[in-house]
Amino acid sequence: MADLLNPDTTHERTTLRTLLLAAAVLLALAAAAFAAFVHHENHAPVELTSTRTLVLPLHTTYTHMGKSSGGPEGGEDTTYVVTALHVYDRANVPLFIKDITGTMQLADGTPVPFTRIKAADLDRLLEIVPALRPVLQQIAAPPLQLEETVAACTTADGYVLLQFAGPQNIWAARKNAALTLDFYHQDPATVTIK
Repeated sequence: MADLLNPDTTHERTTLRTLLLAAAVLLALAAAAFAAFVHHENHAPVELTSTRTLVLPLHTTYTHMGKSSGGPEGGEDTTYVVTALHVYDRANVPLFIKDITGTMQLADGTPVPFTRIKAADLDRLLEIVPALRPVLQQIAAPPLQLEETVAACTTADGYVLLQFAGPQNIWAARKNAALTLDFYHQDPATVTIK
């Protein structure tokens, strides 16, 4: 054993140094691979944050045109929910938004899906519901759209406009609400709407 630790010849010393150096390099590579694995497993590649939520309740009243012009009145309630999102792509690959969905859980636990207003329908909706324009201007970000790309290791900000048929008191009494972004090549990211 003493001969191995204190070799007499130059050749044996060189061989021992080479083996020890190779072992040290392998150990360093294994430690780096383990650290990268642990870091990747403990940090989702997509970080999704809801930065602001605004609500616009609308009540529409209309008269049924029956046999007489003074027919019974009816109405419907629609609540628009605008959520500003901050998307952070931690991955070394770009994100491609495949779908955006929202769900609200009522106080009794019943799930209610939101209807997402598409960016292509936004101009028409703003003509019909002009009260929505000042609400969207408060967000000061563009709408997040399907097929939108978030470059690798960067962020994107935008809003999602959702609607559900019902009065604002249903929104106020909800158990929770969530928004999910589905991506083509990454796991979906979900955020609670506050």
